[in-house]
Order: sequence, then structure tokens, then C-alpha cells
Amino acid sequence: MAAQNGTNRGTWLVIAIVILGVAAVTSLSSRRGFGAAGADRPRVLAVMGSTRHQYALDAQPFTGADATAVMGSCSLDLSRAQMSPGQEAVVDIFAMMGSVTIRVPSEWTIDTRAIPVMGGLRDSRSTARRPDEATAAPGDPPRLVLRGVVMMGSLIIRS
Repeated sequence: MAAQNGTNRGTWLVIAIVILGVAAVTSLSSRRGFGAAGADRPRVLAVMGSTRHQYALDAQPFTGADATAVMGSCSLDLSRAQMSPGQEAVVDIFAMMGSVTIRVPSEWTIDTRAIPVMGGLRDSRSTARRPDEATAAPGDPPRLVLRGVVMMGSLIIRS
């Protein structure tokens, strides 16, 4: 009987985590409009699976994106995206027990403002550019701001 109670607690814990994840995704999708993704702001969503989006070379200049991974993995390839010098773009990230991988051009400056909660942020670029100031001047390289929450998951930046 005691073993059955332990199994029931584990089942309820898994159900509670799934409900929290669905509630978070529902909240994010209603705020950001995941169904209305445009070429200028891609939205990548993975729930218990994986999704990959590669920004096209002939697309409009990159202005930002949304990446959400709940018990899954998202990959956003911006290696061919174009931004003007000094331009700033924002990627909103939510990872809950999942991972978000972002591939960026090596000349971009990355400003990581994402908050890890029992999770990790890793910049795997060999020549990572770090932001020196809070604002970008017109001659500065393009700046990508990564903001959001990484909860029991990971955010990986690659070039």
C-alpha cells in the first residue's frame, strides 16, 4: 500500500508539471500571438518535441524572434540573418525543462539578459563579443538581446 501511495504522488507531480507547462505556453501564445508568425519575427515553439527554424538569407532585416521550449528543444539559426551596424534585435526566450539553441553570426554582439532558474546559459562561440555599453552607437556591430527565463533547461549560443 505504501508503494502505491509513492507511485500516486509521482504521477500527480508529473501531471502538475505538464499542467504548469501548458499554462505557461498558453499564456505566452496569447500574449505574443504564436499563430501569427511573420517573416520579420519568427516564432519557434516546441512542446515535448523539437523544432528548428532557419532565418532565410533573402528575408527582411532581422528585428527579433520568440523561442519557447517546454520539455523539448528549439533551434533558431540566425547565421544568415542580416542586421545593420548598431541595430538591436530582441529574442524572447522561455525554456522550461527544455533547451533553446541560437546560432548567430560571429560579428554580432550578444547581450544575455535571460534569467536561469536551476538552468544554464552557455555561450559556445570561440570569439564571443560582449556588450561594453547599454546602448549601441551607429558604428557598433549589430546587437542581439536575449531575454526571458530558462527554468530547469538550457540556453546555448553558437556561431
